[in-house]
Amino acid sequence: MSWSMALGMFKSLIEQCHAKCINKSHAEGDVSKQEALCLDRCVSKYLETDVQVGENMQKLGQSGQLYRKLSSDMDQSGAWT
Repeated sequence: MSWSMALGMFKSLIEQCHAKCINKSHAEGDVSKQEALCLDRCVSKYLETDVQVGENMQKLGQSGQLYRKLSSDMDQSGAWT
């Protein structure tokens, strides 16, 4: 994985888990126990999902199915359908 891909994944993880878990209605300086638990679960699920997607893509790539799937999802102009 390239540095820019890892950075993009980390940025996405932060944005998604922050939006889901951090309560915006109060201005406490510390993260509450409930927020910390939510963040822990969110990060865990995000990383677990990333591993599963990576494994599936690797399997598809090894069999040539990934290329065929991506090719079939594009029209002749190269746009996604």
